[in-house]
Amino acid sequence: MKANHEQTLDGVKVAFAKGEWFNASQLASRFGKDASAWLKMSCIKDRITLLTKAEGASRCPFVKRVRSNDNPGIWLHYDLLALFCNWLPCDVSEWVREGVEVSADIDESAEKLKKLDREYLWECFSYDADEGVLRWNAERPAKHFRHAVRYVKWLEENGGKAAGSAYQAGSTSYVRLSIDGVKLPGHTVVLAMHGITVPKGMMVDHLNGDGIDNRLENLRVVTPQLNSRNRRMNPNNTSGANGVYWCEKRRRWIAQGPKIYLGAYKEKSEAIRARKNWEKREGNFTKRHGLPS
Repeated sequence: MKANHEQTLDGVKVAFAKGEWFNASQLASRFGKDASAWLKMSCIKDRITLLTKAEGASRCPFVKRVRSNDNPGIWLHYDLLALFCNWLPCDVSEWVREGVEVSADIDESAEKLKKLDREYLWECFSYDADEGVLRWNAERPAKHFRHAVRYVKWLEENGGKAAGSAYQAGSTSYVRLSIDGVKLPGHTVVLAMHGITVPKGMMVDHLNGDGIDNRLENLRVVTPQLNSRNRRMNPNNTSGANGVYWCEKRRRWIAQGPKIYLGAYKEKSEAIRARKNWEKREGNFTKRHGLPS
């Protein structure tokens, strides 16, 4: 079983793998126990047999015995976690659940990266550069599907049609689509089709503020800080100027930037001027920054 994640419990490494699996032998060893002894218990055998029948499986789908050098031992599916933890001297189910979730996140990220292969995306979509719209390729290869019947049905339902649908994030709408069950933002797909990746810690900014407009010239990969410098005014703003608000306690207009205090002023115009001067010094603010929503 190839692990995609490991966690340490009191100095003992426990491996986790795709599909909600964890190495029960490693976990049991932390408590001086042998997972094979747990499997030999008659009550556990009976319970696993019932679960297997309920799944309609001919062989138990919840237990795997690995003899290779890569994390050998007994691996259990998450469905058996509660039973297994009842046998241990203390409940570590929450700890295992966290490991399973981390493993799932890693697996999902890997799947997303795989789906962002440039060649594969151009096989999936056509891209209207003038409108910034992705459409499912009417000539998408049959090799993308396991069964010919499913391929034909997919072409009938989707071939040539606009891909994805709008979803709301805050006050902005964006396009989101699903490729083989993996959900991705439309703008990320457009960039990947043109060989542009979004590094960790960076984000995609729509220059005109329209999250549906995925024309290449409307997209830029920026830091969260730069992205905030292309935002309209917060709808809750009552001063009419970004970074300026009235402080009743001090009876002054306060000017500020993100994580920076720019002073307190008797006149609102002075506070606005202080904020604007700071924006000029900082730079990289767009024309739409601070405009009414």
